Amino acid sequence: MVDYLTAEKSRIYIFKKPICCHICAHDIFIPHETYTDVEKPGIKVLFVHNTAICQQCGFVIEFSDPSYYDGENDTYRWAFNQELIEEQPPSEP
Repeated sequence: MVDYLTAEKSRIYIFKKPICCHICAHDIFIPHETYTDVEKPGIKVLFVHNTAICQQCGFVIEFSDPSYYDGENDTYRWAFNQELIEEQPPSEP
């Protein structure tokens, strides 16, 4: 599992379930972290959002990190997993 997502073309899994586009059902995205100032401007209290841009149609999905501490088992449950998609180099003629 990863604690942050790399902004590269990839498949993203949350608790081992893949994220799929709501428009075209494609599963390859480029994830990004975005920040929102949740207080009055200038205080700098930021909330982190994760967004993923579909590489088929451009639809943007916004989600938060559902990772949590499991007190019953005394472990931290990481939610994210990222499978990078390697670009194939163009073949030589």
